[in-house]
Amino acid sequence: MLVTVSQLASHDQIMEIILEKGVMRDGLGTHLTASFAARFVAMMASNPVDVIRT
Repeated sequence: MLVTVSQLASHDQIMEIILEKGVMRDGLGTHLTASFAARFVAMMASNPVDVIRT
């Protein structure tokens, strides 16, 4: 659940930053970039918990 919430929040924030800065126009590429970046943030948020649990 923590991963899902952090991933969704990150995706929205990253999309907003990309569009505000004019780095990319809104489209499929922007959504893919934001999704990959959000997954990275979610992975970094959950990694310590996974390592400790293992």
